[in-house]
Amino acid sequence: MADVFISYKSQDREWAEKVDSLIRSAGYSTWWDTSLQTGERYNDEIDRQLRQAKATVVIWSTRSWVSTWVKEEALFSRDREMLLPARIDDVEIGVPFYSLQTVDLRNWDGGRDSAPALELLASLERHVPRKLRPDYQINVYWARFNDRYVEDDAQIDRFLECVTALCASTGLELNIISGNHHIINANVISDSAQYERDLNILVYFGTIKDCGFAEDVFRPGLRYFARRANPYVLHVGHEEFDMNELTLSCFPVRRVRTRESTLPDPDSVSGDSAVEALASYIVFRAFKVRNAMENGE
Repeated sequence: MADVFISYKSQDREWAEKVDSLIRSAGYSTWWDTSLQTGERYNDEIDRQLRQAKATVVIWSTRSWVSTWVKEEALFSRDREMLLPARIDDVEIGVPFYSLQTVDLRNWDGGRDSAPALELLASLERHVPRKLRPDYQINVYWARFNDRYVEDDAQIDRFLECVTALCASTGLELNIISGNHHIINANVISDSAQYERDLNILVYFGTIKDCGFAEDVFRPGLRYFARRANPYVLHVGHEEFDMNELTLSCFPVRRVRTRESTLPDPDSVSGDSAVEALASYIVFRAFKVRNAMENGE
């Protein structure tokens, strides 16, 4: 998943190369059609990359303004509030993009420290956090419940490997931990001091089906863990789940619903969407924590 999707008309490739070089020099990853691999389906790959990008830089010119394809990419990005327009000639930008702040690159000499380059990078920074390399640790605890949503731990390992890879593209390193071990074995949890310096996230898959083990061990252990770690909580599953077990956690629960009654393969469309949702949420939380620490909150 690239940070920035670059939309342009093929006749403006030289400009696209300069914009690509500038964005990469600032530490962001980019994707544009030169990144296509032999054998990939052109439209499908462009659609996938556009949906996964955090921002789109569209290069407006008299040539790209009459391109249906460029306009569709720009409209999709505008609707998702991720569009960063730039002009390279005297093109008249019309509806529905004329009211958007547009970086003027007409007199840009390609230098990284010039005013147009700095304006584009500043606009990009407002949309996409710079590489996050926090001093604190990001612990992702996972719990697998007993409703057959997940058949075995290998499924979760594969799923979280994909989440970890996406987060790594932003500079985040995740510490993946079996939450079941902590929940079932309360003796491994001491006081909350061991968690308070870290960002703790609990991802639980499926739902708890009533049984003696759930009532006597799992539910009490989950409440105990929530009191100690104060985790941000994500629920991945097909069914609604009673949140009463987590009322003692000070952070809200975020749901990732899947159509399938079992955890989807991360290579499938549904699985890829779920992976992206989890990774985006983790990056968002890390960014919020970083801002709070910088502001002394």
